[in-house]
Amino acid sequence: MKYNLKVSLNLMPSGKKISDRINEIKTASPYLKYSLNPEIPLFDIYLSNKDELKKFLNTIENSLYSFGYLRFAIEGWRKQKTNGNHNISFSVEPVGLSKEFIPCLQQQLEESGLLSNMKFCNYINNFDVLAAQSTNWGDIEHLWHKLGEDAGILSGLLLNTIFRRAQKPSYAPRKLCYFFDVLEILLFIDDKKYRTYNIPCGKWIQPNAKGVTKNTLEKYRILKNYQLSKKKDFNLGENSGKIFITSDLHLNHSDIIDATARPFTHNNINDMNEVLISNWNHTVNKSDTVIFAGDLTYNSKVVEAQNFLKRLNGNIIFVRGNHDTVNCETYEQYELKYNNYSFLVIHNPKYAPENYPGWIIHGHTHNSRMCNYPFINFQKKTINICCELTEYRPLEINEIINIIEKFRNKKDKKLYSIEMISN
Repeated sequence: MKYNLKVSLNLMPSGKKISDRINEIKTASPYLKYSLNPEIPLFDIYLSNKDELKKFLNTIENSLYSFGYLRFAIEGWRKQKTNGNHNISFSVEPVGLSKEFIPCLQQQLEESGLLSNMKFCNYINNFDVLAAQSTNWGDIEHLWHKLGEDAGILSGLLLNTIFRRAQKPSYAPRKLCYFFDVLEILLFIDDKKYRTYNIPCGKWIQPNAKGVTKNTLEKYRILKNYQLSKKKDFNLGENSGKIFITSDLHLNHSDIIDATARPFTHNNINDMNEVLISNWNHTVNKSDTVIFAGDLTYNSKVVEAQNFLKRLNGNIIFVRGNHDTVNCETYEQYELKYNNYSFLVIHNPKYAPENYPGWIIHGHTHNSRMCNYPFINFQKKTINICCELTEYRPLEINEIINIIEKFRNKKDKKLYSIEMISN
């Protein structure tokens, strides 16, 4: 029996977030073709018998032996032509150790004698995620121009002459700057899902196996330090008196899981609530101060918000967000002067004063506008402390200052998340 296999990367838990951005492009240009279930195609491979199939499964497993996940970055767009179609894709690049995955896999396949059976997909060199596609060059080129990309002199001339009647987007979709992790390798035989390789758990999973996603995400959270089980090293003392800053827990808000790609199963708000509260209390002692930049919950009942607030350690200085219902003293903004630094904490950076001489610390934007509001924008002097960018825990003020001083000369002037420090 011969096996025609397709191998791709599953975008879970970020698939819904990336799909939402594709839908934003679709709203602007509904006449193009779009990917309904975005994945990252890797390669096709043709195997002649069951022994080769078994050898291939072992090869995938061996190549991922040292990985708990694969990390990627999206920073804009890429334009390509494949099989007569003109494509615009999210420009995806592996980050850190994940750059070694494909070379490692190729080596393993070569040693197993299967490399000659492989056909790499067009996206293999950059792992791109297809966003929009058309056989009409003009439609894609108009979208490319609307996205803010340089169409070039020749393209501009053609758009104004031969392709002047091509369909134009109704508005400019937002650029996506985003970091995400891949937890699963998908394997299809004759376009039917055959197996899923679970990277955090290090094993092959049968299609439709129950309870796998929940267990996978829990193991992944532990690997990433998104789920703490002991006090952070910088705050082991019971009377540390430190200052922490965080924002936008959105407790009891089910939609935030998909919207920001939080590593929890869909609608599993209880797990999310308990992990976020536990992370807070494993980081903050009762004698510490926490400046909270808003949105503890999402339009919850007052009694519900108060019950959450009571469970959190520390003396909380509460800067009100646009969805808060807490019944406590709150601020529209709060200034902190510390160690020769001035910080203005505000929920929505849109309302920050233009000429503030220090740093603006804000929440509100989550990981959805990271091109403008990354974790730290050194040029604009903004710090986004939404929990998605800070490993789902509060940050100690000295930790923030140390990061600023270490990376202030960063060439691209942006640090997208606290995880980039170790990459």
